[in-house]
Amino acid sequence: MRLLSAITTILIKDIRLEFRRKVEAGSILVFAVAAGALTAFILSAPILASPANTVTVGILLTMIFLSSFASLSGFVREGEQGTLDGLRVAPLAAEALYLAKLLYSFIIILVESLVYLASTAFFSSRFDIISLPVITLVLSSTLFFAAVSSFVSALIVYTEARGILLPIVIIVLVLPYINLAVPAFIGSFLEVEIGSYIGMLAAGVGFSVVGIGLSRFMFEAL
Repeated sequence: MRLLSAITTILIKDIRLEFRRKVEAGSILVFAVAAGALTAFILSAPILASPANTVTVGILLTMIFLSSFASLSGFVREGEQGTLDGLRVAPLAAEALYLAKLLYSFIIILVESLVYLASTAFFSSRFDIISLPVITLVLSSTLFFAAVSSFVSALIVYTEARGILLPIVIIVLVLPYINLAVPAFIGSFLEVEIGSYIGMLAAGVGFSVVGIGLSRFMFEAL
């Protein structure tokens, strides 16, 4: 109960701070809507061969971008504001702190990804792209991208070149996952079984467990 209370406290704190940064929060929301509108515009092209491919590329690129944003809003921001040292010396397990940031990233990426899908469906009038299989894949993918986001944020929090390294490291880590996600998403839009849902979920859970397990060592090395 004490661990859960600590995780909840940090998570609520991060969410409240995000709402206070109205310009930044509004910008990321506008990005999700604009990305959906752009995808919808592409879907309206008469020569388009595969709408499933277009939406798949759009959602995955959006989630990669959101992962970078969540990384900057996680441990990196705590480090820049000087509050990370306070969290490290607090009577709080490193695993709890890491898990709280992971859940924060999960919420950010999930909400904005759903906004992207809703925007795409609205502007293209193709509401069939929002289905249970697609939502299931978004949830599974969000877990993996959130895990990568938190891991990278903790890993390069004090690195001077983090502005350049952050997106590069994220892309390198998510590329193997993309091989699983692309066929699975295309299959979900076409309502056929192509990719492995279980494999994608296992990747997200596995990366989360690895990050939580290494969190104590990463924080001690900072």
